[in-house]
Amino acid sequence: MGRQKQKLEWLELGRGSAAVAVFASHGSYADVPFSIMSHIIVWGEWGVAFFFILSGFIIFYVHGRDINNPAQTSNFAGRRFLRIFPTYWLVLLGYVAFRHGFGIDLSWEFFAKQIFLLPGGRLFLPVAWTLRHELLFYILFMLLILNLRIGVAAFAIWITLILFALYTEGPKANIDRPAWDTLTSHLNLYFFYGMALARACAAERTRAALNISVVLALLAAIVVATIPGTEAMLELALCGCVVAAFVHLSINDLRAPPGSRWFGSVSYPLYLVHIPAFMVAQSILKRLPIINFGWPAAAVITVVLAFAAAAVISRYFEKPILRGQWRLYKLRAFNSRA
Repeated sequence: MGRQKQKLEWLELGRGSAAVAVFASHGSYADVPFSIMSHIIVWGEWGVAFFFILSGFIIFYVHGRDINNPAQTSNFAGRRFLRIFPTYWLVLLGYVAFRHGFGIDLSWEFFAKQIFLLPGGRLFLPVAWTLRHELLFYILFMLLILNLRIGVAAFAIWITLILFALYTEGPKANIDRPAWDTLTSHLNLYFFYGMALARACAAERTRAALNISVVLALLAAIVVATIPGTEAMLELALCGCVVAAFVHLSINDLRAPPGSRWFGSVSYPLYLVHIPAFMVAQSILKRLPIINFGWPAAAVITVVLAFAAAAVISRYFEKPILRGQWRLYKLRAFNSRA
């Protein structure tokens, strides 16, 4: 139990760091000068890469034993639903209410796309585009739980499409996010990397996984230095190396820094709420006396608002929902044994 707790703390530390990296990369919302943003905007790409690798790792590590066990399908689907949607809906509702006076399209089509994260087109909450990739990964993993052969075939087809699109079209950065681009984006490869790390961890080969990740990172650095447009390979390899390192530290019972668990627990609300926090900070500054505070004041106010909102959402909304779901799962398991 203690080892599992430490493992979660190290991974939560990484999750929180990735959320902060994405947060910082959106500093332009606070009018942070381009001379500064040009150095940190790439942090968002690295944060997303880390999130996806970590997601692939966690899903396979936690639910790998459920593969080819159809009875666990509803449990998996319920846990993933509660992990993604309630907090997303809460933040989305607050953001829509805040921006109601900005001429938002409040049609049923708008709400259907936003509420259910339907593929294709931009989302009102900009950072939610990553959730479409997460949901796609969850659906395919659910096929593994339903039937091993069907699931393996689906993942094989998926990675074939991704590699073909990467070879013919290169990495995609279309902000309109058409459904085909979501399906074939090179970012989806990060889920595969995470699952491979989880498989190595399950086989107690974390040191080998870490060594392989380091070698891949060195090879990727060489490729990036010689072939333009291959930066995604370096993101994949280095972020995978960090996840592998955190897992290796956990297996060897090295204690994570204090506050890591809390840092990770607020990561998802922080990821969702930071852009609305930028907007609220700008609104606050406009209503203050006519003083040119500049971008540092907007940045400080945004950080305070975002972390405060994330902490409140995590403690009083997200955690109670997840605890209630866990109690329901234990009750169902008890009834099935009885």
